[in-house]
This record gives sequence, structure tokens and C-alpha cells, in this order.
Amino acid sequence: MSAQASAGASGKGPRVGVAILGAGRLAAELTWRLQAAAGPMRLELVAGLAPDSDGLRTAQELGIDTSTDGVNAVLSHPQVQLVFDATGARAHARNARALRDAGKLTVDLTPSAAGPIIVPAVNLPAGVDGGEVCLVSSAAQAAVPVACAVSRAARTSYVEVVTTVASATLGRGARLDIDELTAASARALEGPGGARRAKAILIVTPADPAPLMRCILYAVLEAAFDEPRVRESIEQMVGAVQRYAPGYRLRRDPEVLERDTARGRKPVLEATIEVEGLRRPHFAGNLELMASAAERVGDRLARLVPRASEVVA
Repeated sequence: MSAQASAGASGKGPRVGVAILGAGRLAAELTWRLQAAAGPMRLELVAGLAPDSDGLRTAQELGIDTSTDGVNAVLSHPQVQLVFDATGARAHARNARALRDAGKLTVDLTPSAAGPIIVPAVNLPAGVDGGEVCLVSSAAQAAVPVACAVSRAARTSYVEVVTTVASATLGRGARLDIDELTAASARALEGPGGARRAKAILIVTPADPAPLMRCILYAVLEAAFDEPRVRESIEQMVGAVQRYAPGYRLRRDPEVLERDTARGRKPVLEATIEVEGLRRPHFAGNLELMASAAERVGDRLARLVPRASEVVA
């Protein structure tokens, strides 16, 4: 991969050319966020297929180059070194090899989970080996930090997360990916989330007025545990997420109650997470959380691009 990067307008150092592949609701939010950011990334292109899509309209309004030639436009753009793929799991499976062969780093915002699963508050990447990282879903980005916080302070044999999102926030691509999304979100809970076993459930509600994004997390605790330590671990993790996603919060203090489980009566921690949209409608917190996480991960990878030619095949 080329290590070239042009100087930013501020003159404070090189900026890495990036592109957004996909032009739906998430791409629109990410477009606004990257254009407003003052970090090491410079948004060069937003590429999709439908000319009347939210992402392309947003990019055009902001004066960013757009294309309806999809991945081909990204592959042929000489200044793009880092790509945010906000298409869908099936499309990403087709795009991934071409992007990798072209030497472009990829932040995968789909639930394909082909690369390492990243949640910024838990495991920001330290390098660019493999050329691709995956954010999976807003459900994973919301629930994994709390699951990880619990697993760091106590042994958890099982974690279950029920996520509710407003129908108005999901486009066609996201709806086609719901099966992949739930499976990959469970993998994220078992990976960076630290759970021995996990299950993820997604509810898409057409309720009017539309509710905030909400995740209810249940964690079955094993052996002896220090409840104040568990609560402190969760509190610290919530603060870490809020540094890049200020609409993220606990709806109420976590509770630990004895409940019937598949292995008998066990202490079960219940935590309810809400994510509010602060720039978009309040119910679109899932889009803002994913875009915020993508920006955070992209910022880290962009700072590593000058070394990419040494570690990416």
C-alpha cells in the first residue's frame, strides 16, 4: 500500500484519503461526521449505486465527490487508502478481496465479521495486519462494552442481549442482514465481550413515536463475585464509550438478582443501555453510535497508514 498522504488544510500533518462505500442512512451519518472531523482523515469519495440515496445526497450537499459506480469507483480512486464499507454483509463479501488486493485498508460496518471484531472502548486495533477490521452492528457496539466490563470483574457463563431499534433507522440493506447481524453480534459478545456463551436478539419496532435504541443485557454470573467491583467496572466502561458517543448511557443502575437459569438458580446481572441520537432524531442513536465507532477506529488506522506497506500484503 502506498504511504502517500496529503497535508491537511491546517498544515498540522498528513491526512489520509478515505472513502465511504455504501450510501444508505448509516453512510449519510458517517459522511457528515467525517467531513466535520479535524483528525487525520480526509473524505475523498462517497460511492453507492442509487443516485437518490441518503448518503449520496448528504455528500453532494457537503461538496464531497460522489459516484454511482460502487466499489469500482473506490478501487480506481488513487487518493483513497482507507475505506469504510457500509453496504451489507453479502456485498462486503464480494468487495473484501478486491479492496484487499488493491491495498486499501477497510473498516467493515457490516455484520460479515470477516476481520477482527473491534469495539473502540474495548480493543482499538494496534496494527493493520490483514487490512480489515469489523464493527459488526450497533447492537454489538452498545452491548459489548458492558459485557466486557462484567467479564473483567466476574466470571460470566452466559450473556444474552435483547436490542430494540426503530424501524425508521433501518434501510433495505440492514433488513436483509438481520440474521447475519444477530449471529455476528453474539460472536462479538463471546469475543471482545468475554462471554463464554452468548445470544443476541434484535427487535425492529415500527412504534410511533419511535423509541430510543435500547439494549437489555443479562449476564449469568459464576462463583463468588464482588458486586461493587462489577458496578465500578461497568461505570468506567460506560465513561469510555461516552468519550466518543455521548448519547450512550445506562438507563438505570445494573441489578443482580437470583433467577432460574438452565443450570439452576444463579445470580443474573441485568443492565439496560440506551443510545440517544444527539444530532439526528433522538431515536437514531444506533446510527450515531456506529458512525462514532467507525470514526474512532478510522482515526486510529489512519495514523498507522504510513507503516501499512510493511504489514499489509
